[in-house]
Amino acid sequence: MLKFKQFKVLLPKQGNTDEECEDSIFVKITETQKRKVRLRIAIADGATESSFAKEWSNLLTKSFDKFNLPLKATLLTKLPELRKKLEVLLKDKQLPWYAQEKAENGAFSAFLGIRIDLENHNYEALAIGDCCLFHVRNEAVIKHFPVKNSAEFGNNPYLISSKPNKNVDLENYIVEEKEDLNKGDILFLMSDALAHWFMKYNEINEHPWKILLGFNGKNKEEKQKFNSWLTERRASKEIKNDDVVLAIIEL
Repeated sequence: MLKFKQFKVLLPKQGNTDEECEDSIFVKITETQKRKVRLRIAIADGATESSFAKEWSNLLTKSFDKFNLPLKATLLTKLPELRKKLEVLLKDKQLPWYAQEKAENGAFSAFLGIRIDLENHNYEALAIGDCCLFHVRNEAVIKHFPVKNSAEFGNNPYLISSKPNKNVDLENYIVEEKEDLNKGDILFLMSDALAHWFMKYNEINEHPWKILLGFNGKNKEEKQKFNSWLTERRASKEIKNDDVVLAIIEL
């Protein structure tokens, strides 16, 4: 049985409030007979250009609580229900005509979900868009998913839409991955701005995971240190000023 410790943080763009953050995260630990047997983590990055991206990304991540295998089939089955939930959520909102018109175009979000089996030492994941998973083992990234290199970021990734007519070919863009896990492995999940930085530095063998592991703790001090570090990286243009979600799982 693998044991783990986790770190998670969610931060808005510089200058925005927490309420304005359009990224989201969900974590669920399943226990049997007081043993932690499964861990689910989902992150999403709502597209700022669309209306109600925050609400949509939150619905997507929270839905991962009920995801079973196979993950792709579960997502496709659940989407109609999630789209209906967003409609109901927005139904009573009084919007000016121009906001209503924009809302009709739908909300969009990148999504990444991972289901970790702590008993059988493996995981399965799926992704749409450019939220990324990095799997580190023995001081090397052995898997990065779904983006393959840093040059791919910023190329208008395909996203999950709240409008089915905007996602007629969604099934073709869902990427799946699975891998065994060893004690000592580290998994990093992050939205695109931080993932772009991570991948660039990994490509030049700078071991970016070591920097992020320096913030891996449960108290407010570590999260404040990460916030300060992120502010500096944004100011130096190393990291785009965008919402950031980060989860670290050490096994």
